[in-house]
Amino acid sequence: MAKILFLGTAAAIASAERDNTSLLFIDNSGEKFLIDCAGSPVAKLAKLAVDYREISNLILTHTHVDHIYGVPSFLHSHYRLGNRVNIFATQECLLLIRGLISFHSLEDTKKFPEVSFHTIPANEKGFVFIENETTIISSFPVRHTPDSIGLKISSKETPLTLVYSGDTSFSRIVVDEAKYADYLIHDCACPSRFAKGLEEVHTSALTLGEIAEEAQVKTLIPIHFLTEIDFQMKEIEEEIRKNFSGNLIIPSDSDSLELKPQLS
Repeated sequence: MAKILFLGTAAAIASAERDNTSLLFIDNSGEKFLIDCAGSPVAKLAKLAVDYREISNLILTHTHVDHIYGVPSFLHSHYRLGNRVNIFATQECLLLIRGLISFHSLEDTKKFPEVSFHTIPANEKGFVFIENETTIISSFPVRHTPDSIGLKISSKETPLTLVYSGDTSFSRIVVDEAKYADYLIHDCACPSRFAKGLEEVHTSALTLGEIAEEAQVKTLIPIHFLTEIDFQMKEIEEEIRKNFSGNLIIPSDSDSLELKPQLS
């Protein structure tokens, strides 16, 4: 069964309980996709009994440090495995990753993985960049940085759809992409009382509830919490519930979720 593992759920600043946002998607065939790469990815995967050596696909949603700084460590951990790693990202993000690989002297394929770079257009909606026997993954632009993308994951075997917003402020495209989705994992920086000046690049809990209700999402999963601001998850839940009537899951680091089509 397909699943999502939450390696991190915090925004740019990690805390004792929450590391920077990163996800592992495992499809029905068992193929693994690491979505953003922060912190110590190998250690976090080990805590979830996942062998990092089985991961050959990285999807990076934008260039901000908290989403990419674990990439050199991840590649370095594949020392002398003789394998290949695919990195999917926008042109701007791939340029930065190539620079990091060069800076850390990870280019020698006799020692480190052979890296294949796959460009995702930054401003194209519905761009399919991964398709295998069981899964289709496409991208769409969001409102954060010029190179920021969200992801839509669809099962070819069941009517299952998962949408991940990446970092974003309110976006009509996200609402459209998430229409009737089984799962929406969405940026939820903080309660609305802290959101002044932030909602140009992130989403408050109050706004997220409106987004999910309009899109008629079946299960909403807020993520990317600002840990440097003093609030409780209860306030996030209460604000979302002012507008959203569907299923709500607030994840912690190391949580896992089996994915299945949701009842309307």
